[in-house]
Amino acid sequence: ALFGLLCALVFVLQAAPNVATFVLPVLAFPPEVRSTFHGLSSASAKVGAMVGSFVFPVINDHGGVAAVMGTQAAICFAAALLSHCCLKS
Repeated sequence: ALFGLLCALVFVLQAAPNVATFVLPVLAFPPEVRSTFHGLSSASAKVGAMVGSFVFPVINDHGGVAAVMGTQAAICFAAALLSHCCLKS
C-alpha cells in the first residue's frame, strides 16, 4: 500500500511542470522582461530535452551507460554552477 502511494505521488509530481518551471523565472528575471524570458527559458528547456534525446543514445553506443551517467552528471554540475554564479541569493 505504501509503495502504491509513493508511485502515485511520484506520478502526480512528474505529470505536470514542476516548481522550477514557475519559481525560477520569477527569481531570475526582472519584472519588465519576465514574461518574455520565461518563454525563452521554457523553449530552451524543450530544445535541451530534444538534443538530449538525440545525443544520449549516441553516447550510450560509444561509451555505455557509465558514459551517459557521467555526461548527465557533468551537465547537471555545470548547470548548478551557472545557476549559483548568475542568480541572486
